[in-house]
Amino acid sequence: MKFLGKLADLLADAGHDVTVLQYYIKPMNNTEKLIKNKKVEIIHYFPDDFDEISGEDNKDIGFWDDPIFTDPLIGSLVIPKMFANQSRSCVQKLLQDDDIKYKLQSKKFDAVIAETFEISGFYVAHLIGVKSVIAVMTSVRFSGVQYLFGQPNILGYVPGPFSKFGKNAGFWDRLNDAYYAYFESEKEYYLCEQQHEYFTEGQLSGIFPHWTELVKKSTFYIINSNPYLDFAVPSSPNMIYVGGMTIDRNKKKTEQLSEEYLNILNERSATVLISFGTVVRAYAMPDSYKLGLIEMFKAMPNVTFIFKYEQNDEMLEKVPKNVYLKNWIPQTSILADKRVKLFITHGGLGSTMEVAYSGIPSLMIPLFSDQFNNAMMLSRHGGAITYNKFDLPKSEKLIPIVKDMVENEKYKINALKLLDVLLNQPNDPKVTVLKHIEFAVKFPNFKTLAPDILSSNFIGFYYLDVFSFVLVSIILIVFLIVKLISTIISKCLIVFGFSHVKFLSKIADTLSDAGHNVTVLQYYHLPMKNLDNVIKNKNVKIIHYFPDNFEELKKVGENTFPQIWDGAFFTNPVLECLAMPNLLAGEFEKMSTQVLRDKTLHETLRNEKFDAVIVETFDTAGFYMADILNIPPIAVFSAVTFAIRKEYGEGSTIGYLPKHFSRIGTEASIFDRWNDFYRTVLFQIGNYRLFDLQHKAYSKAVGYDIANWRDLITRSTYFFVNANPYLDFAMPKLENIVNIGGFTVNKNKTIHQVSEEYENILNERSSTVLVSFGSVVRSYEMPEYFKKGLVKTFESLPNITFIWKYEKDDYFKNVVPSNVYLKKWIPQAELLGDKRVKLFITHGGLGSTMEVAYAGKPALMVPLFGDQFHNSLMLERHGGAVAYSKFDLPNHKKLTSILQNMIDNPKYDIKATELLNVLKNQPIDPKEVLIKHMEFAVKFPNLRSLIPEISKTGFISYYFLDIGLIVISLIIFTLISVFYISRFFFSKIVKIVKKEKTN
Repeated sequence: MKFLGKLADLLADAGHDVTVLQYYIKPMNNTEKLIKNKKVEIIHYFPDDFDEISGEDNKDIGFWDDPIFTDPLIGSLVIPKMFANQSRSCVQKLLQDDDIKYKLQSKKFDAVIAETFEISGFYVAHLIGVKSVIAVMTSVRFSGVQYLFGQPNILGYVPGPFSKFGKNAGFWDRLNDAYYAYFESEKEYYLCEQQHEYFTEGQLSGIFPHWTELVKKSTFYIINSNPYLDFAVPSSPNMIYVGGMTIDRNKKKTEQLSEEYLNILNERSATVLISFGTVVRAYAMPDSYKLGLIEMFKAMPNVTFIFKYEQNDEMLEKVPKNVYLKNWIPQTSILADKRVKLFITHGGLGSTMEVAYSGIPSLMIPLFSDQFNNAMMLSRHGGAITYNKFDLPKSEKLIPIVKDMVENEKYKINALKLLDVLLNQPNDPKVTVLKHIEFAVKFPNFKTLAPDILSSNFIGFYYLDVFSFVLVSIILIVFLIVKLISTIISKCLIVFGFSHVKFLSKIADTLSDAGHNVTVLQYYHLPMKNLDNVIKNKNVKIIHYFPDNFEELKKVGENTFPQIWDGAFFTNPVLECLAMPNLLAGEFEKMSTQVLRDKTLHETLRNEKFDAVIVETFDTAGFYMADILNIPPIAVFSAVTFAIRKEYGEGSTIGYLPKHFSRIGTEASIFDRWNDFYRTVLFQIGNYRLFDLQHKAYSKAVGYDIANWRDLITRSTYFFVNANPYLDFAMPKLENIVNIGGFTVNKNKTIHQVSEEYENILNERSSTVLVSFGSVVRSYEMPEYFKKGLVKTFESLPNITFIWKYEKDDYFKNVVPSNVYLKKWIPQAELLGDKRVKLFITHGGLGSTMEVAYAGKPALMVPLFGDQFHNSLMLERHGGAVAYSKFDLPNHKKLTSILQNMIDNPKYDIKATELLNVLKNQPIDPKEVLIKHMEFAVKFPNLRSLIPEISKTGFISYYFLDIGLIVISLIIFTLISVFYISRFFFSKIVKIVKKEKTN
């Protein structure tokens, strides 16, 4: 209630009209002041038996030592029905009450915010017909529901109670993790299942869809977790973390302490606060627990203890004089006082947030439910210790721990470090929750943030068919062509895309515009043109660095990659995996080796006293340079995805990201899954081979075995990628992977009017199509049979004007019909901003993909190589684009039909405009994301808590193979046992029957 009350206050404070439907499944005390804003309307709703349940005693139900609350297996069998039954009568009455229904409908709500622990809010939203539903959870996770939003399995990411994790985890820890993860998830799922059964029985039968369908209608799932405090876990872009929104970061004390507490705090140099929350009562703890605490109090006479103890009983006479028992305490105010050295708490999320934001060390003694997670997530930061409640009677264990935490400064230092991180996190949780709720209200039907793989069946979701096939064939496929590759390697020359330079230059401009001092080290692997105006901000300092053989490089003719059009090298993943690493590593080696050996350059850069080095991960030399200069690196990448995301803890993208023209979700076949699988695996192998080759070369360059590239890249607090979650495929992501796609687009930039020449061209016909295949691959080198297909297509569409970026004056200008204009260069942004341009035919480079998405124009995507296949499919999924195979360009009948349909059918323009509206209104501006996270990374260069511990484990531990083997063995053993036991009894029965017949 406190969390939802705070959410109501935040929305009302921001100017929104908020109504709270407060129905009472049991009597609640002290709820009057939970909502502070007087403009919030509160509708109180009471069950018929409210007077009866109001007279019941609020008894302790065994949280201290009942196995229901400590063993997840027992809990999963008992708790769902017990908790669901509490709300049964009240919710049934509510859902059948026409008066409250009509009252709520008359208010014409834009959205309903419903909690997933008690799910009746989703039924109310369905009943009154509100389109926008926003799911919230008041704890840090709720696995039984989170899978509906695309949350992958968190096994190994989040430890079970008192498990060691990461590299320290042993077999029994992993077994404990698996046990708790499975049964906790089952308990949470069946809690919702049981509620659905109760809410749809009797007269309510047949009215509501299944609860999972109601919950999945939510645009976002807002969770009371903070990624800078919690364990690092992957999550989908529709899961929004707002932990800390209940904390006023600018307010140190909610109220001045009374004279009574000031006197208590002055009695001794150290004070310890003890509170086990409001749900569980301290007076109800077993006597053996109390005795352990009393012995601790006596053993520490120089420490004052303030103990929240809710009853005046014999405990008053047993505690020594350095202990003060209080029915109620001003917890926030006491934690803000420097004289308090330690907080002993149960680990409720409210108290956990409070102590984290106070910078006070804490001894966490979790009692039930999410408190175990909260305790361990705080302990991992070094300012807290998790202590087993069953060890409270063991004063000989408890006393030295408490003494150490009071006296040892390391706990205070670590608690203050965490506080500093929380106070400086890039996004304010309050702002995050407001912007995402406002977005959900504006776009209630936006569902592309949920991964498509969620709609797959069991086999499709886990790729079981593909893995079976892989076990038989993958080794044979890889090694059959090794000798063939060796003849290809020596014949290729690599040119580095201009897009990488533009991306890094835009980062430089953005940071400089924000007031930071930026220097760009521009070293040349090869001569590059058009670099003069790439960096716009004149305050950016550029250091040009040339290789020793630069004059020779300038004499080499420009390589324009004609083989990309139809060559196997750029479309066959096996060829790419085996050959591309050697090609790229060889091309990088000369320049990077010179840079890493140039001590004069190193000294020049050291003298600048940089706070950070921004390095693109395409060439890892920058990380080795950062290591030599002893400057923290910040990793960036100019495309939407890259293999090394795994090094930052991210799981596999298989099933989330389709490969070359694969279908996904329910439409995916085994061939689509196989295509996704083997291309993903080979892409990762190829990139790892590239980095291993670079490491070998760069270690040789510096003259010693420098740190491995895996260690170097993960020294970066974040990995910035040029992806946008509102455009890209929905996939789980960790907080240390920061999506900044779209920061290169100026949403407020006025598109200049086209020149008179283009004005005349655009006025010739009612529709114009723009054609461009980018700057790396040249249209004039397209195979002749591709060109013929396009010419026939143009001839078949005489009422459409085509403007084609074609880089050479050759015979082709005499071949194309009169409705085609060939141009060596085109003002692409201006043309896309013109309403007379109806369609953009593009190769799907990320720059062009972003431009057309932000222009609201339909696009025919014809990917040629690299990430263009991914970009094409990600834009197509929004409905305003079509992905088209380059090998179908000669098929003019197919191409003509698609183009005609895309121009005549308004659905493409509507969908493209819808996507544009989403991108312009996304909750957090990508440019703001870039700047704030860069500034945070500079301030906290050594923050590693965002990387999951499981990413540091070995293959067996990472995939829990030992646990899987044990489980499979137990299943097989059980089945065999059942078989033999059944056969034994069956044989006995047969013998008895035979005897009876004989008789």
